[in-house]
Amino acid sequence: VVMGANILIMGIVPAFVGYGAYQLIHSQSRGVRLAGTAVAAWVSVMMAALITALLLGFSGTSSLAVAVPAMLGIHALIGIGEALITVAALSFIERSRPQVLQAGHAAGSGRWVIAGLVIAMAVTLISPLASPSPDGLEWVAEQVGFLETAQDAPYELLPDYTIPFLGETAVSTIVAGILGTLIVAGITYALGRMLQRGARVEPSSR
Repeated sequence: VVMGANILIMGIVPAFVGYGAYQLIHSQSRGVRLAGTAVAAWVSVMMAALITALLLGFSGTSSLAVAVPAMLGIHALIGIGEALITVAALSFIERSRPQVLQAGHAAGSGRWVIAGLVIAMAVTLISPLASPSPDGLEWVAEQVGFLETAQDAPYELLPDYTIPFLGETAVSTIVAGILGTLIVAGITYALGRMLQRGARVEPSSR
């Protein structure tokens, strides 16, 4: 089901759409800013769904006439949830640390990074309560009838969000979530350090 492309689309397209929209509205009033953020979050989900549908069509997995309306239909509902969560998160940041949203704001102390990491890992404690229902793409695959064409990845580090030797248990899901969080945090930290070193080297080379 073009899962690799789907993962890239989920990570890249929504981020660019959301960032572009926020740049246009960040200097507006709070009400306009929050409303614009909700619209941007919804549109970003729809754009990701549209591109995924186009990939499904061009790859021959499904016809465009079926994939496009099916993907946009279910993600129109998912986008509402994304919009509500995004607005809630932005409202919280504006009230607790508004300086974070200001252009040119310097990074805060490491304790905020550590606190964010701890919160992210704490959230994994409730991950076993996540809905067992299929996500948008899986739902469309089931409805349209191309789910059986999906192939397993050649390797899986955390298959189905579990640790293989722990089985499909709540503990396994929690541990997998914590490991995933640490891996993403480590990669993000490494990339940040590389960009930081690059920014320091560039002025000195002029």
